[in-house]
Amino acid sequence: MKAVNQPGVSSALPRAASGWLAHAQRRPLEAARRTLTYLVLLSGSVIFVLPLMWMFTTSLKTQQEVFTFPPTFIPHTWRWQNYPDAWNYPGMAFGQWGLNTIFITAFVVAGILVTSSFCAYGFARIRFPGRDFWFMAILASMMLPSQVTLIPLYIVFYRIGWLDSFKPLIVPAWLGGGAFFIFMLRQFFMQIPPRPGGCRPDRRLFAHRHLVAHLPPSLQARLGLGSHLCLPG
Repeated sequence: MKAVNQPGVSSALPRAASGWLAHAQRRPLEAARRTLTYLVLLSGSVIFVLPLMWMFTTSLKTQQEVFTFPPTFIPHTWRWQNYPDAWNYPGMAFGQWGLNTIFITAFVVAGILVTSSFCAYGFARIRFPGRDFWFMAILASMMLPSQVTLIPLYIVFYRIGWLDSFKPLIVPAWLGGGAFFIFMLRQFFMQIPPRPGGCRPDRRLFAHRHLVAHLPPSLQARLGLGSHLCLPG
């Protein structure tokens, strides 16, 4: 039998071979680039983790070794008794402080994520008079340093009788969540394609559309903001 000449197959073989050869030549370059990237990331992670490791090792040193100069990174004596001593130190209520921190953090994070998402959805999807003006006013409030509003807020909380309570820490979180979080979620909602009729100011469907159309896609954004809220400082 005579072999059937197939020009398409014969011409495809050199192209496939040349493509494989080019891919093989790129492998060392890609491996070197990936290795360099991992080395840079590893170096950066070491820089960020080093203070945490220093704090941990220092907590296990004796009092004399803490003030030794030059300082030592690894303790000569690993003193695990420092933690029970600190927990049971007279006048220190670490257990109660921990519960207070968990309580305040949970309510503040929940309040900011809930109320700021509704405000952000309104600025992103609901058309109402003065929407852009009020959004710019919210952004302008971010330029006010916290030191400017510290004393006025203290006076307000004093006059309404909220001093020596958790209310000044929790209640404001349920009143919009803050300009930064409204801005971040609003920008995220703007990237979600709107549904038909989603811009009509229908108060009956406002919460339903927000929960159904925007809550699942914005879960990652909410988790990111929630983790940002839980960071110290």
